[in-house]
Amino acid sequence: MTRAGANPFHLIFGGLAVALILATPTSAQQNRIDRLEIIEAGFYTATESGQREAALGTTLGYVDQQKDIKFLQTPPLVSATVGTNFGVLISCP
Repeated sequence: MTRAGANPFHLIFGGLAVALILATPTSAQQNRIDRLEIIEAGFYTATESGQREAALGTTLGYVDQQKDIKFLQTPPLVSATVGTNFGVLISCP
């Protein structure tokens, strides 16, 4: 039953609006990184793990996971060698 003169659509819409307002967070929190530590950087070799992870904002929309990462002590003599990559290992304390 509705009150005399009350439109049922307005009551449902009003209830939905109140529910949405109560469900939204009161303050938006931003992800913030205050400090990064570079653990190691340079040329490395690795093997593909066969796992793929979604990564929005990248060219392909995903990144391939690697395992057995080994940084080389000296850079390769040839700049472009199949299986050799360049990367940075970081930590976010």
